[in-house]
Amino acid sequence: MVQDASPLKLPMVDSRSSTPTLSAADRKERAEHQQKLIERLTKSPKRAPDDAKPEWAKDAVKLKPEKQDKMVERLYLQSVKNLATRREQQEKKVYQYENPKTLPKTAIEENVSRMMDHEISKRKTIQERLQLKYYQEAPVKKLTTEEVHENIKRLYDASTRNHNERQKQLEAKYAFKPAGEPKKLTKTEMQSYTERLAKPKPPSSLENPLYGATHGS
Repeated sequence: MVQDASPLKLPMVDSRSSTPTLSAADRKERAEHQQKLIERLTKSPKRAPDDAKPEWAKDAVKLKPEKQDKMVERLYLQSVKNLATRREQQEKKVYQYENPKTLPKTAIEENVSRMMDHEISKRKTIQERLQLKYYQEAPVKKLTTEEVHENIKRLYDASTRNHNERQKQLEAKYAFKPAGEPKKLTKTEMQSYTERLAKPKPPSSLENPLYGATHGS
């Protein structure tokens, strides 16, 4: 609390100027007030006598700088340890981990079969609905006996015609056709051809120019 702090008088402001004007008495009073504030702020605080100290502070001993540093270090390490412990507890509380539950093989197979059956049934239902909506199957038309015979005859005639045309194309491309009428041999000419073909060749005609005689040696 500020002692002897009397309220300051507001400076007088001239209406013709924006700068406040102080009288000599106001300036003196203001200077004395500032001096009192400076003295109060710069004055060292008074130590309380030992009788005025609390019971727990009477036997207090001032620590040396080395002991103060050790105490600060110990408190710091303890605070870090407490923080880590509290954080670990919070993580265990928030991120609770439980071992996954393992199902037996029979239960897994039953679930897979159930899912497959459900999916197949679902797809079948969708397919039937789409088929009824977009695909209408025309009724099967049954042919009469006359129509069956007509179709068979038409297919047979078409197959025969295609075969004959293909045969003509192959004959025109590959078959030999003499220019004139074939010459008819007489009995004498046929006998002459037969004797000439049946006559054996001489051994000289059987020799190979590279390897010599190959037959009848």
